[in-house]
Amino acid sequence: MKAMKKKRVVFAADFLMTKVSEQVSNLRWVKDLLARPVRDAVGLTPYVLCAQFNKEFNFDRSRFFALCGLELDAFATQAYFNAADVADEALKYVSQWLSPDDLVIGYELSEQTKHVLDVLGIKYIDFWLHPVRFLDDVLFGFTSNCPKIQARIATFDTPAALFYSYADRLKVQAYRGFRRVNFIARENSALFIGQTLGDKGNL
Repeated sequence: MKAMKKKRVVFAADFLMTKVSEQVSNLRWVKDLLARPVRDAVGLTPYVLCAQFNKEFNFDRSRFFALCGLELDAFATQAYFNAADVADEALKYVSQWLSPDDLVIGYELSEQTKHVLDVLGIKYIDFWLHPVRFLDDVLFGFTSNCPKIQARIATFDTPAALFYSYADRLKVQAYRGFRRVNFIARENSALFIGQTLGDKGNL
């Protein structure tokens, strides 16, 4: 008889695409913020997918990339790879650390890493800093590859009307506040906003 694998809640940053120091920085606050609510909700202490917090986790990103026939720049903040290039051996390597019995709570997972989790049949909840950054509090965006979890997440959707309300307030503050601006955009103007080349948003 096959031994049942232990169910786990796993905290992860983008362990495939993101350099380790960036993962450590993100996972420190993720675990401090979410470990207690997870323990209260499901009675499990989350496993943190990072050697800094779990000495037995010695996943080697360079090995994963080598198994895909790719070279890893360990100093790059984000190491791009095409999901189609992920070899079966690389998937087997990831499956040494994660299984379908796990629920991964990931911070800013790339589409490529989520594809790997999908192929391995691993459920995840992925959350990002929301692109709307002008509310009174930090806003996160959540998605899951599990339809039941996604349906539950959808019940907490922030109404779009709230975003417009705050945007209108900022518009008024621009010409009625202490730091007034005298800028009137010409008709049919366009504003292009980008991110640095080292940011995952550009990949």
